Amino acid sequence: MSIDTPPPPVRPEQPRTHKDAKADAKAAKAYAKAQRSWYQKKRYIFSLGAFLLIIVIAAASGGSTDPPTTAPDNNAARAPATSQAENQPEEKAAPAAASGPTAKLPIQNGDWRLDSIRVKDDGLGDFGGVARVTYTGANPAGGTNLFTLTVFVGGKDVAVLNGSAEDVKPGTAETVQFISGDNFVGGPYKFDFQNDL
Repeated sequence: MSIDTPPPPVRPEQPRTHKDAKADAKAAKAYAKAQRSWYQKKRYIFSLGAFLLIIVIAAASGGSTDPPTTAPDNNAARAPATSQAENQPEEKAAPAAASGPTAKLPIQNGDWRLDSIRVKDDGLGDFGGVARVTYTGANPAGGTNLFTLTVFVGGKDVAVLNGSAEDVKPGTAETVQFISGDNFVGGPYKFDFQNDL
C-alpha cells in the first residue's frame, strides 16, 4: 500500500506593481536594442550619409550651363565664350596639363579644364569650393565626370575636394560645387586638378 503525498499547495501569484511592470518593459527594450544587427545600430549615420550624397548629386546636376550673371571675380581667370573662340583665330596654345600644384589657372586635365576656383569655409569648419569647369572634349552628347581638386598651402597638401558635372556640351563651362571633409586652412593656395573618369 502506497501513500500518496498530496502536491504542494499552489500559491497565488503576487499582483504586479506599476514599478515592476516599468522595470520589465525597460529590460525588454534594452535586450531588443542589444540584439539589433550592426547596420541597424548605425542607421542614423547611414541615413545622414545618404542624405548628404543626395544633396551633392542634386547640387551637381542642378548647375546651370549659362555663364554667371554676377560680375566675374578679379582674381580668377574666366574661359572665353564659345562664340568668341569660334570667330577668332587661335592666338595662344591651350593650357598645359597640370604636372603638380600651381596657382596659375586655367588647369587642363584630359578633356576638362578648371577655369576658376574659389575655396572657402563651408560653415562647418571644412573646405568647400565653387569652380567653373569647361568640357573641351569632342563628344557631341556632352561630358560627364567626377573631379578631384587637391589644395596646397606652403607646398603641403591640406585638402582634397570632390565635385562632379553631367552632360556638359563641348566648349561649355559648368559651375561645379566641391566638398571636402578636411579642416579649412587659410591661403594662399595652389591647386592640382584631375578628372577621375
